[in-house]
Parts: sequence; C-alpha cells; structure tokens
Amino acid sequence: MKVGFRGKRIRFYWLLWIFSTNAVIAADTYLSAQIINNPARPQAANAGRVFNPKEILSIEDTGEKYYFKYPHNIKIGPDGSIFIIDIEQFLQFDPAGKYLRNLFKKGQGPGEMTNLENYNFEGRNIVAFSLYPAKLIWFDGNGKFIKDESLATKTQILKFHGRIGGRWLFETFEFPRNGGELQYLDQPHKLLIWNETAKTWRPLSAFPVRIMGVSAAGGGSGFFDVGQFLAGPLGDRRLVISHNSEYDIKIFDLESDKVEREFQRTYDRVPPPPLKAGQRRPAIMMGDKTYEQPEEKYANDIANILVRGDRLWIVTSTMDKKKGILIDVFDTEGHYRDSFYLNLPEAGLSAVRSSSTCTLAGDFLLTVERTEEGTFAIRKYQITE
Repeated sequence: MKVGFRGKRIRFYWLLWIFSTNAVIAADTYLSAQIINNPARPQAANAGRVFNPKEILSIEDTGEKYYFKYPHNIKIGPDGSIFIIDIEQFLQFDPAGKYLRNLFKKGQGPGEMTNLENYNFEGRNIVAFSLYPAKLIWFDGNGKFIKDESLATKTQILKFHGRIGGRWLFETFEFPRNGGELQYLDQPHKLLIWNETAKTWRPLSAFPVRIMGVSAAGGGSGFFDVGQFLAGPLGDRRLVISHNSEYDIKIFDLESDKVEREFQRTYDRVPPPPLKAGQRRPAIMMGDKTYEQPEEKYANDIANILVRGDRLWIVTSTMDKKKGILIDVFDTEGHYRDSFYLNLPEAGLSAVRSSSTCTLAGDFLLTVERTEEGTFAIRKYQITE
C-alpha cells in the first residue's frame, strides 16, 4: 500500500429557486489530507467469503394503526426501539416489532410538522427535523413533546445529519445554472453546523457531486443524479464521506473543517444494472422539451457506507447472483482489512444499496424491503459471524 500527501440511485428534482449559499470548496480543504492507496485484495486470509445473515424479525403493514406507502430512514433508538418515516407518519415500534405510536402531527404549531425529513437521538430523546419552515422538534422516549426550535436561515436546508459531538449538522446544495442544455455539472453539497445556544450557523466545506442537469430561463431546473453524497458519523467530530462516482473515501474533521485522510483501493468498475422489463428511463419535461436520462457507462463504485464500531463497511457495486453483494471492510485509518459477500434475498440486497432503506446497529442489520405482493416490510437480521 502506498501512503502520500496531496492537497446511482436515480432521483429527479424540480427546483423553483436557486439557493443563495456560497458553496465553493475551500482551497485548503484537502491540502494536508493523507492519501492511502490500497491494493485490490484486503489483508484478511479468508476475504471474499459468503455471509448469510439470519432474519430474526419482520414488521409488515397491518393496515390498521399504520401503513407502509414509502417507508424510509429506518433507525434503532437508544432503547432498541425501531423508528421509520413514511408519508405523514413517524412510526415507533418496540424492539420486538410491536407498534407503539405515530409521532407525526401535521401542522406548524408546537410539536407539529409539515414535512419530516430526518431525525436523530439525543440521549433517550428523539429529535426530528421538519422542513418548511425549518425546525427541530424534541420528543422523549415515550413520544411526549418536549420543545421545538426554529432554524432561522436564508439558506434552504435539505438534509439533517443529526447531533455529532454536540454539533447539529445539516447539509444543503445549490443547483449550478447552465445554458439550457442537459449536461454534466458539479453540484456542491455544503455542510452547516447550527449553534443552538447562539442561534447561528457555521458554514463548513462543500463537496462536489456529479449530476446531469438542465435549467430553464424561467428559473425552473431539473437534474438526474450521477454520483451521490454519502456521509456518516465517525466518533464525536468526524464524518466518513463519499461524493465521487469512483472508489474514493474521505475522513472529514468537523472541528478543523478539513479532510484528514483519503483512501481508495484498486477496483474493477462494473456497468449499471440493465432496465427491467417495462421499466423506462427517467425523463425531465421542461416546456416543450423532454430530456431522457442517458445511460452511464459505470455504476457508482460505492453504493452505501455503513459504520460498525471501528470498521467501515463499504457497500460496493459488485454483485454476484449466487454470493450476493460485495462488502469491503476498512479500518478508520483507511487500511483495507477484509471483504465478504452479504447474501440476502434480492429485496434485501436492494435495500442495503441505499442509505435510506437500511441501518447497521451493532450486531443487527435493519432493511426496508418490498415484498412479492408489492407491499413493504421491515426486516431485522442478526449479523454476528
């Protein structure tokens, strides 16, 4: 390994405004970053083995007290409770899968939400982030409303990453204007910290994500994701970040606002999966023009990042029909330690490829899976080897 120094899931958005945030990357963000180039094979002698997790719990839509229409952002709370967001629902289940409550109450008053984007935990409390207008809402572990906090900002906040070492971390991005033709663009994703005491924002670095976008003279814009921005907490002050289409991972320090290290490995890129029967390519309709998403030559090398203790599980684009999906394992210093194939049903593999439909908590993997009947189910797997 060489050490040195140097300094698709497809979504479609229709933007009616251009964000005012200055999302230019600071020139010194990467200057002192340590670069680690790993070989194609990890250090473990039994790398490449197949691991078959055991399903221990399934939660399905009963159609009585709750329903699953578009379940996402699944997490496990401090007491083992299972939480998930759905359309106008914020559902909590006990560790055994018993339905407890729906914390979503529509509105703009105390404890109410207009659009629940994400949530996190502060001790045993639950902290939800509602958009339009932006605010944080606190509940105790039993779902009782505690308080809410408006987030005064001229910047449109699009994602809440939670509380990391006492910092409330958010993300926004702006659409780069172009000349009215569909083309590749770099869309900066900016990190922001909200100081709850001072009621102020601290802007951090931005990371470019490749998109294919088009903007109209009237102000509307549309784009297709090419790359994706993945960020997960690593201890009390760091994030693990991927924002390139190719195999590249960064460890970012929130305090110094710098990338500490960057690491890759030799990786054979794979083409994206073919369209299924009857499936059409996404398209943008703007005025009298239709822009169809072009086919990319390669899938994103990194589909998802899961953190398990002091190990990073890098969910790759490599799939094997018999073995499952290839997971690379790195330590937090960037060394390629291990790899294995995670063998799950097809719906489970699809869930693991998206950060919004799976979570890793200790010895448990939770997924949101589409059933053969077309409904959804939450699955809990034991992952201890």
